[in-house]
Amino acid sequence: MNNRFFRYIGLGVLALTISLLSACLPSFDKSLSPLTIVTSTKEHHTFYVEIPFSQEGRIKGLMHRESLDPQSGMLFWLGSEKPVSFWMKNTLIPLDMIFIAKDGTITRIHENAQPLDETPIPSHGAVMAVLEINGGQASDMGIKPGDKVFHRLFGNADAKGQILTP
Repeated sequence: MNNRFFRYIGLGVLALTISLLSACLPSFDKSLSPLTIVTSTKEHHTFYVEIPFSQEGRIKGLMHRESLDPQSGMLFWLGSEKPVSFWMKNTLIPLDMIFIAKDGTITRIHENAQPLDETPIPSHGAVMAVLEINGGQASDMGIKPGDKVFHRLFGNADAKGQILTP
């Protein structure tokens, strides 16, 4: 009887520990994943993106950050194509929002979304993902609708960011 009692206590402590540790884990992958945009002029622009995995991480996004490295961004993977709207609530830096179809094609770019603005920014159609980068970068790099995004989640690049050829 004592062995069984201590076994249950031990399992309870283990379950509680796992639960507490999982609550402390980040709500997005802080390791950076390579993503490449190939423009219509065949220029390649590589970003290293964070990908929020939880609902909490997707809601928080880039809120409260005072800066974003020039080659960094955040990729919001939606899991299925759908119309979406984003906003800039509690976001302190201007961002370009790049709306991306299931095949990796850029469908729309909202440039220089204003910090702290709660006005919805719609995708204007179904998209699979949204990439946020520093405001003004898309224009500076010549990134436009119709350009192609390559990342492992689109199935057109490997985990190291190497573009896969069909």
